[in-house]
Parts: sequence; structure tokens; C-alpha cells
Amino acid sequence: MDNGRPHVYDLHSALGGGVDAEVDRLRFAVFDILRDSDRDLRSVGFSDRVERIRTLLRGATLIHPVNFTPVHGPSDVQRFFESRVQVGEEGVVVHCSDGRVFKIKPKASIDAVVVAYIESPSGIGELLLALMPDEQSSGAPTMQIIGSVDTGFSRAERRDLPTALECCNASPSSTCPAEVACHINGFGPIWLWKSSATNC
Repeated sequence: MDNGRPHVYDLHSALGGGVDAEVDRLRFAVFDILRDSDRDLRSVGFSDRVERIRTLLRGATLIHPVNFTPVHGPSDVQRFFESRVQVGEEGVVVHCSDGRVFKIKPKASIDAVVVAYIESPSGIGELLLALMPDEQSSGAPTMQIIGSVDTGFSRAERRDLPTALECCNASPSSTCPAEVACHINGFGPIWLWKSSATNC
């Protein structure tokens, strides 16, 4: 847990010990209840379901309700969302009084350079992205790899990108080990790529 925010790898770590797993570190947060014994609660209003969750879990230690905050109207939702994102949370889930549910997450946009790509039968398989740190030591500029992108391309973009990137090849292509079965093309970082994503 980082600043009170759970991460998936914490769960993997806690459960990774088999019979010696540190399950006392785990907590379960309940965000909805759809059935209560034999009663189907899906047609019950969300605020009533929240009260039922709170009643059922009163005094429990390993299982608890998520923090529910009532808001009224779009401007309240916007303010609440921004307040949660500012403290490092990933977003909010909004339950409307008419039954609609929205998951709202922040969008991050950065300019990154393409430093390599993996080919696929349809053209581009993945792009490897990097950033150039502001502070550089003397000598050749260094890059910090930030990850890869393999979604969001149209078929035409996947087909055309290898040709567009071919002009940038600065070194011979290198092949991955046979068991990986991919072809990596490295080149000088002269292509700028706008990457936008939400934290899923």
C-alpha cells in the first residue's frame, strides 16, 4: 500500500506465500450489494443499498464499505472528482439516481519519442516510448523508457507506420530470442508521439 492506496501487486505479494500467505494484510472493500439472502436488490435504489452495506458491515475489521460521498449535480461531481485526483486517487464511480453508473478517470497526455517498434503481420505491433530527462550528463543524450503502446491504432496506421519509421533507422535491427518471436527495430529518437491514456 502506497499512501493508503492499494495496488494489485500488494495482493499478489500477500497471497504469494501459499499456506504461509500474509492474508492478515488483506482487506475487502464493498462497493455494492446485488443480493441479500433471497432478496434481489438490483431494483432497490443505490442509496438504500449503501445503507444496507453499512448495516451489514458495522463492526467488521477485514471487510468494509468503500467511502460513499453523496453529490448533487454535475458541478458537485466535477469538484469531488478533482479533489480525489489531487490526492492521488485513480478516479471515481458515479451512481446516478436513475440507475446509470459512470466510471470517471483522469486523462494524462505526454509527448514521448518512439525509440523502437515491433513488427507484426499487419504492420506495427508495438511502439516503445521514452522520455528525455531535462538534466543530462555530458556525452550522448540518454532516454528513459516509459513503456510500450500497442492499442489505439487503426488498421491503416498499423500498415503505414513501419514505412514512416523506416526513415529513422539509426542502427541495424535486432532480433528477439526465438521463443519471443518478434522483430525489434531500433532507431534514433526523432519521432514525437502524443500519448494519451487513463489509468485503467
